[in-house]
Amino acid sequence: MYRWILPLLIFPILVCSSSVPVPEPESYPPVILKGTEVRTLTSKAVEGMKYKIWVAVPWEYSESSDTFPVVYLLDAKDLFGLNLDTYHMFRYFNDIPPLILVGITYEGDIYDLLFNRSRDFTPTALSRDQLAEKYGQQIANLTPTSGGAQDFLRFFEKELMPFIESEYRADPNSRGIFGYSYGGLFCTYALFNRPELFDRYFIGSPGIYWDDFVVLEQEEVYAASHNSLPVKLYVTVGSEEDEAEIDSWEQLCDRLTSREYKGLELSSEILEGETHMSGGGIGVDYSALRPAGS
Repeated sequence: MYRWILPLLIFPILVCSSSVPVPEPESYPPVILKGTEVRTLTSKAVEGMKYKIWVAVPWEYSESSDTFPVVYLLDAKDLFGLNLDTYHMFRYFNDIPPLILVGITYEGDIYDLLFNRSRDFTPTALSRDQLAEKYGQQIANLTPTSGGAQDFLRFFEKELMPFIESEYRADPNSRGIFGYSYGGLFCTYALFNRPELFDRYFIGSPGIYWDDFVVLEQEEVYAASHNSLPVKLYVTVGSEEDEAEIDSWEQLCDRLTSREYKGLELSSEILEGETHMSGGGIGVDYSALRPAGS
């Protein structure tokens, strides 16, 4: 159950057990993602947290004075290169306008990554015992802390987006966000708490089941005072995922469809034959993140 944990389990095993000789770092030139800069941003909203921010500007950036739409990518350490290459493929054939891609990731090793992402992406705090009871001991072990989504969303609004929009020619009226698994859970949290921060949302295989579907309770609060949700939203799940992930996708899509929110452009897709691990790649669809009118 919950196949999303497997990459996190396998990665340190591969690193520790591999018998293949590793050359000294200075023996060969490093691989560099062309057009990408690495910035560091220390947060006050997430007290004392230092984030690594990867920024890729479009090819046209230096040749014009235009502003460009932005897509923010969670879990950049794992997904930034994949998303950047996918974006470039769209650009080769002019299937999508030029974008600025901004990846958010963390310093440190795999254990720091586990701690920071589980804190930032989850909307409520659950203890280890609660997690073990609800989802099993493996989930509890891989979620060392939780409940920091409110602070992380404040980091986006008050620190990250002002930084990007002051340092780069980023259009403040055209922002997208991409999140997968726990990252998709955070995107859903943002959708129902501060939907105006982004006009395009990619939500891949979100853990909506978190804390007994607490984000759907937040949707009920939003719906009580709003009849519109003017965003473009793309939601996916793999057909070979576990029942909890598929049920999460269904409940989110059914809820949004039944509301008939004004202005909501909802696209949802079951990725046939894909698991939680493979869906993160095959489900990347930048056409769903096109700015309005493009």
